[in-house]
Amino acid sequence: MPSAPTIIFTPAGTPTPSAPGAVFTPAGMPTPAAPGAVFSGPPAVGIPNSLETDFTGAINNDMRFEQVGNGAAPTLQFSSTGSFAFPIITVSVAGGAINVTLQTAIGQAIATAGEIIAAVNTSSAAAALVVASNKAGNDGSGGLGSAFTFGPTALSGGSANPAAPPAIFIP
Repeated sequence: MPSAPTIIFTPAGTPTPSAPGAVFTPAGMPTPAAPGAVFSGPPAVGIPNSLETDFTGAINNDMRFEQVGNGAAPTLQFSSTGSFAFPIITVSVAGGAINVTLQTAIGQAIATAGEIIAAVNTSSAAAALVVASNKAGNDGSGGLGSAFTFGPTALSGGSANPAAPPAIFIP
């Protein structure tokens, strides 16, 4: 049986081993037992910029938006057309600015948080900038009511350049 190639995981910024099969193990960590797989420890990954909503009224309507990739923090804006029409959610992106336009009926946003999350995550332009999810303790079933417009607001609280995932060296 041919042997599997040696796979070496190294955190970003560390040198790649030059000799196949070389084992790099951080202090205090056991040497990997699996032949052909060498791990040099968990990668140092930065915390990405994020934004969490805090809408009033309904429950289960708050969302979290987290930056993907490197670069300037994207901005997020929720706006309304002031009328009812289809589609009920439109996601547009210009540069690093994401605008979520919501249709309304009698001054209330029609979409639920879960529908907005799905619309953002299925927009290829928006998904290249952020990943949307339910805020902790929310399930996305709640509507946004009348207090849903905000922004533009930049994602913040993290790094514009989170550390890259580990490099994989296959000799």
